[in-house]
Amino acid sequence: MVSRRQCSQCSRMYNVLSMRPKTDGVCDDDGAPLTVRKDDREDVIRERLRTYEEVTRPVLNHYPSDRYFQISGDRSSAYIFEEITHILETVKA
Repeated sequence: MVSRRQCSQCSRMYNVLSMRPKTDGVCDDDGAPLTVRKDDREDVIRERLRTYEEVTRPVLNHYPSDRYFQISGDRSSAYIFEEITHILETVKA
């Protein structure tokens, strides 16, 4: 997230590591300057992660482990769909 940049004019998103603009700091479409969104700053991201660990993660303890399934969200949409389908078929049986 700290690598994201957004066009100040058209809101197109870039990533300085994987989807760079042709010219550093400038939108390919309209030539407007790229900016770092406030929610992409490192301090904001660290605070969101801290909040997740303190507030959200403990909620998982309220769910029985045999009824809770974890699917990695960094996989393809096809993979995620297949995993969900498999889980639902297993639970349904």
